[in-house]
Amino acid sequence: STQSTGTVVMDKIVRAQTKEDVDEVIKLLTYAFFPTNDDVIKQDVEDEIKEAYTYLVRDSTSGSTKGCLTLLTMTHNVRGRIYQMGGISGVCTYPEYRRKGSIRNLMNYVFKQMRDEKMYFSTLYPFKESFYERLGYVPFPIWKKVVFNPRSLLPLLSNQNIKGEVERLPMTENYRIFYEVFDQLIISVHGLGIFNTPSRRKRFAWIEKQWLAVAKVDGKAVGVMTYKIEKFQGDMNVRFFFYLNSSAKYLLLQWLAKHADQVSRVILNLRADESIDNWLLDIFPSFGRPDTPANATGMGRVVSVEKLDGLQFPHVREHLSFVARVKDNQCDWNNKGIVFETTVDGVLKVREATEEECKKPGSFDLTIQGLSGLVYGCIAPGDLQFRYYGNPSEENVQILEKIFTALTPFL
Repeated sequence: STQSTGTVVMDKIVRAQTKEDVDEVIKLLTYAFFPTNDDVIKQDVEDEIKEAYTYLVRDSTSGSTKGCLTLLTMTHNVRGRIYQMGGISGVCTYPEYRRKGSIRNLMNYVFKQMRDEKMYFSTLYPFKESFYERLGYVPFPIWKKVVFNPRSLLPLLSNQNIKGEVERLPMTENYRIFYEVFDQLIISVHGLGIFNTPSRRKRFAWIEKQWLAVAKVDGKAVGVMTYKIEKFQGDMNVRFFFYLNSSAKYLLLQWLAKHADQVSRVILNLRADESIDNWLLDIFPSFGRPDTPANATGMGRVVSVEKLDGLQFPHVREHLSFVARVKDNQCDWNNKGIVFETTVDGVLKVREATEEECKKPGSFDLTIQGLSGLVYGCIAPGDLQFRYYGNPSEENVQILEKIFTALTPFL
């Protein structure tokens, strides 16, 4: 139930399964994310609804549909360990039902589904960071938007050390090649999430109607880049730039150089931890951020604290421990005292604390936002008290700094 202007409004949550349910979801998505009177590719959306977990929230009295969201099964890298993860997508309501708590109800319901389906982390791209922060999520570092003149890459055209070739293909028909490379990054890129459902991969390719440049060495795809050319002597927008090794990176940069007489600017999206100004001399790029919050940064949270047991911290070579009273307003199962301990081999052990351990000096309060930020490496332990995420002592801050080193998650 939700509270609205002093009255209790009852919500009914159902999984979209019937044709009528699917039609309602498509109407909602069309209203929220597409131009008025635009047509989405209905078959692709229908396939995704069937493969994923799509839920509708309705008024339990009138039956009117208020909103919906889709829970996607994904694979996720957290500090080098691979987990199943719940990706939240397509969150929307009609305007007459906004700011009344129905989506909060729906999210709380879906967190329970994640736990039941062994999805111990959750990520999303927010329309507004502060809304999802209240639901336990913390933001990841923002993508870099790098702008430069492609003529600065011309020296690469005569670089004899660049071996291989680049194949140009339409992304829509060749998205599987994109994923052949992208999926390999899951092993090495902290924070990365990949779609497990075929329909989402296909629809993603449809949304990204772009050229696909595939870097190949010895006939094997080792890098991919998607891009659009706005107009002659205009901008070349590079949406994704992924590579498995340096050969692939410089093959793709060389491909950009071949457009020096066609476009005046390259606008390139890069991960927050990448520095194009260190790849080549005299690029002199300008830096910005993506235009909308939904394209700027991902957010993530821990869904099940106890499943952090076994997380690896290879840099830790000593026994460290702390006791935290975890506070989670959405996932009640996390609301308990937890003992966190590392072994001399850098393995994190997690167990429920006794009542006595929770009362001992040195134990402290820690919100799920604070814990999630520590695990993902995007919140410094010393910042917790200033973000209202926890109250560790200075001694505990030092312990947290030894365990939860800073990292740059990339979703």
